[in-house]
Amino acid sequence: MSQMPESHAPTGMVEALQAGAAVALGDPSLGRLTAERLLATGARNFAEEPPIELAALLDALVALQDWDAVQTFLPEARRRALELALAGPTADRAEGLAAGAAGDTARARELLRAAVARFDTVSPFEAARTREALAALEPDRRDELLTEALAAFERLGARPHADRIRAAIPA
Repeated sequence: MSQMPESHAPTGMVEALQAGAAVALGDPSLGRLTAERLLATGARNFAEEPPIELAALLDALVALQDWDAVQTFLPEARRRALELALAGPTADRAEGLAAGAAGDTARARELLRAAVARFDTVSPFEAARTREALAALEPDRRDELLTEALAAFERLGARPHADRIRAAIPA
């Protein structure tokens, strides 16, 4: 993360993207801090900028396995879901993973299936990530879900993700 330059622009989408990048690059604490700071300001460079920090914060909280914080933030994420196409399915995925961590696998499967269906319409990458998570909860469909995720990751050129899935699928 030391390679990511500090933004000197007014608060807005640049910081939201940096929050998501921090999570993707393995620093969910920085992603959380950046997203929370941006949410606290409510500021935007331009009114048209989508609140990417909603999805970034949910992803950070999931990566940190801070399930209480996920539950606390879900109402705001859902309330604002129409502002960002990824927010609703990201909230479904985060709530599903929280339910799974709490032992409610039926609810987890239901939410992750809903997230896959919603992501399929807006983000093949996020749909693949969600299929991978769902595979852990659906042993009868595990290989099918992982194969679908692998195909998407390969098509998108998401090599680290494809390599991880390939290693998880029996030969």
